[in-house]
Amino acid sequence: MSELLLDDLSRRYLRVDDAPAAIDAYREGNTGIPYVWTFESGRPGPHAVICAIMHGNEIAGAAVLDRLMRAAVRPIAGTLSLCFANPAAYARFDRHNPHRGRDIDIDLNRVWGPELCDDSRDEAEIRRARELRPLFEAADYLLDLHSMQAPGPATAVVQDTGRTLDLARRLDVVPIIVTGEVHDPSSIRLRNFGRFGDPAASATALQIEAGQHWHAETVDVAEDVTYRFLEMLGLLPAIDRPPRHEQKILKIIDIPRCDGPGFAFRDDFPNGAFFPEAGTLIATEGEREIRTPVDDCYLIMPVHFRRPSGTIGRFAVRA
Repeated sequence: MSELLLDDLSRRYLRVDDAPAAIDAYREGNTGIPYVWTFESGRPGPHAVICAIMHGNEIAGAAVLDRLMRAAVRPIAGTLSLCFANPAAYARFDRHNPHRGRDIDIDLNRVWGPELCDDSRDEAEIRRARELRPLFEAADYLLDLHSMQAPGPATAVVQDTGRTLDLARRLDVVPIIVTGEVHDPSSIRLRNFGRFGDPAASATALQIEAGQHWHAETVDVAEDVTYRFLEMLGLLPAIDRPPRHEQKILKIIDIPRCDGPGFAFRDDFPNGAFFPEAGTLIATEGEREIRTPVDDCYLIMPVHFRRPSGTIGRFAVRA
């Protein structure tokens, strides 16, 4: 795998506020799947799965699951499962080089298609996906906790289907909902796996980008989203919480890329940065300029740890 390209701005985001949560105590699980815990209420209700560390260096989700386990959170209806998705990659996390260690072999969030049944494939993440497959096939709802390279408001990345958008709108503590294009569309994300991706099915998945990977407040945001999600589904008793956000529903229209070294953002843009005029300069790469393609354009999840010929973010507009 190619080495990541960093510049001065990228290096600002290498600070890790807190050590990663210790999760070895959760290795055995209680389901027959390592690092997966399931708790049944004995009362009717949906099966909700909270998934974390799909990528080993996105440590905030592991801290949330650790807090839930330590608090002995149990559902009052339905079934709750907690899944530490990629513990092998997480075990390699190095707070002095936090931009590395995302995966062991390949991206676990890109293998939820034909790879699962391809006997010629034996990468660590595919083996883990095969272990986890029964859990996700049994789920009615999935909250997949992720984080971003840039700071900014929490963002739900979802399918453009009625049931998924309805669920994301109900979780209105998340200020931005994004649908539309993805880079590498041939790779199936977990949020589109099986019944989650079937327009005729009822199972629903939300991928939440809770904040910058290693900022302490990202853990608090992810925890707040998780509790509200479970309360919304009736698995936990609802409690009064602070006012929620007005949401923006955006659709990705373009995924700009860099060609190699020499790329630089014009400014330190946060996730969700808004640009009212088409042609606004976003970045340069030598003599090449990357500008907003349309009026009233948003920059979603700027990429600071780039690969040669990799993406640098997403342009989106109001849906």
